[in-house]
This record gives sequence, structure tokens and C-alpha cells, in this order.
Amino acid sequence: MLLDHISHTRPGFLPPLNVNPHPPIPDIRSNGRPPSPGHRGIVPMAPTSPKSKKKLMRRHSMQTEQIKQLVNFQNLLAQGDPTS
Repeated sequence: MLLDHISHTRPGFLPPLNVNPHPPIPDIRSNGRPPSPGHRGIVPMAPTSPKSKKKLMRRHSMQTEQIKQLVNFQNLLAQGDPTS
């Protein structure tokens, strides 16, 4: 038997979503102050060395040779497709 008054108002239905039976967890920081507006969490940084920057660019972009191969492959597929 439920003793919650919300559960008895509409039998067979779940309680509304805006009812929170558990209050939010209190702030446990040592100083108790909210974080400053300019403070962010961990932000990813750009690579510092030119070598790692070059690797990063290659990882996230297609090279001209790859683009040419892709176009050639698409042309071969289009020639072999009887519907086009």
C-alpha cells in the first residue's frame, strides 16, 4: 500500500513529471560559492606542435588524391549502372 498522496489522486496512473520526491543534492563545494560565469570545465586545446597540427588536419579532411579516387569510383559505378 502506497502512502504517497499523489499516487492516490489518480489510481492506475504515474505521478506527474513535475513532482520530484527527491530534493536536489546540496552543493558540497568547500567554499560554497557558485562558479564564476567565465569559468568553464575542461576545454579541449589545439595541438601545440606543427607536427601534431598536421596530423590533426589530415585526420579530419580528405586529401586531393582521395577525392580524385572517389570521383573516379563514382564515375565507374555510374557507367556500370543500367538505370542511369
